[in-house]
Amino acid sequence: MKTEFAKRSAEVEAYFDFISDDALSADIVPTLKAAAFLLLYNIVESTLTNCITRIFDEMSAREISFDEASTQIRIVALKNIKRREAVKLHPSIKSAATDLLTAAFRADELFSGNLDARKIRETAKAYGFSDATTVKGGQLLTVKETRNDLSHGVKSFTEVGRETTLGDLVRIKAETLAYLNDVVNNVEAYIDNQNYLARPGPTPDEEAGIEELRVSG
Repeated sequence: MKTEFAKRSAEVEAYFDFISDDALSADIVPTLKAAAFLLLYNIVESTLTNCITRIFDEMSAREISFDEASTQIRIVALKNIKRREAVKLHPSIKSAATDLLTAAFRADELFSGNLDARKIRETAKAYGFSDATTVKGGQLLTVKETRNDLSHGVKSFTEVGRETTLGDLVRIKAETLAYLNDVVNNVEAYIDNQNYLARPGPTPDEEAGIEELRVSG
């Protein structure tokens, strides 16, 4: 997880070094600056996807059963199962005790252009890992919204590039990478401490959430 984040961070830094080159034609710089938002959003979504996938990989490798998992993880697993057709899910479940947590997990369905600091904090709460960070991460909203404007054709690359100074872009990049680094560290600590395992006595609200999913499922 940390290795992959370091690799992608290095790619981002290399791109920023490139677009900061004074030898570049002024005509293409706005387009290159706009494209930086796509690169930044990509590292946001790929990093969070890798973090959540790593949690499920760890539980699968350790053959954690449904009853051994934390309340948050059981709720996540039940929601995943509800999104699946039973006939499609059944072949992947060899043991109901140990496969229920991971059988319905799909990394490609985790996020879809909707990741910012608020969504990441919601994800941290849902899984039970810390959302504490050294920076607030407000710039992730700028990255998300600009990326979506470009992807959906709301704004052109030239328009976005001309609206954003290189200094602003460097600050957005620095905050984004710092925030993601904290998230990776939080998930590493969560996995190292096996916080995906059940703790004694779930709260009434947590138990009610599980029971509601079971009944409605």
